[in-house]
Amino acid sequence: MADARPVEVKWGAARATAVGSVNSLRDETSLALRVIAHLANTGPPLETGLGRAESTQAGIARSLQVTQGGVSKVLRKLRDGDIVRNERRHVPGHSLRVTVYSLTRRGELMVESVRARPRPRVGPP
Repeated sequence: MADARPVEVKWGAARATAVGSVNSLRDETSLALRVIAHLANTGPPLETGLGRAESTQAGIARSLQVTQGGVSKVLRKLRDGDIVRNERRHVPGHSLRVTVYSLTRRGELMVESVRARPRPRVGPP
């Protein structure tokens, strides 16, 4: 009978089980999609030059009810993929400028293509 233990994958000093890494990737992808949807619904920075509190790492984390560390990791990958951009702006309620995030044109095109897809029917035919 085959051994049912998960296969261990090693890279550098980091180690994870194959099952754990698949679940982690799925969770990270899900969070990335949620972050993109949040930024699409929040909209671009205000024309007054101020940023929105909902577009900061803390605001995104609070809105999505996840940790700020998880949001930070996903935002870094989305920025590296040219899906989001970040800039320092004054945000009402903050004494210093903070980093706010918004979608790039590539990110906006992603959102538009998802919204243009037909939604599956729910219920009996």
